[in-house]
Amino acid sequence: MSKTILIIEDEFYNRMLLLDLFTAFGYSVLVAADGVEGLELALKAKPDLIVMDLGLPRLDGWSVARRLTSEPRDCVAPIIALTAWVRPEDNQLAKESGCDVYLRKPIRTGELIHIVRRILHG
Repeated sequence: MSKTILIIEDEFYNRMLLLDLFTAFGYSVLVAADGVEGLELALKAKPDLIVMDLGLPRLDGWSVARRLTSEPRDCVAPIIALTAWVRPEDNQLAKESGCDVYLRKPIRTGELIHIVRRILHG
């Protein structure tokens, strides 16, 4: 059975890039275009991993991560935060919100798939 990755990303082309990348490596993929939709899908589907932008409409990524990690029984998936923001404090804020990995955009697909495989397969 393949692992399921939830992509929460508001930018269409980034969503498609991530969708294509993860499906090419055999993962099942769910997609949400904003924080509210992503939170609802995470709670309902219980994916194995969440790859999420932090600058999301309706509910930002930090809030999504805090909600998901505040009640571990709701969703225990590791969270990879992706962001174009480069403030020095963003990495620490992402970690404090419950994100396990913080990566800056532009996405380096080789690095990202390496991290995904390490998380999902040890």
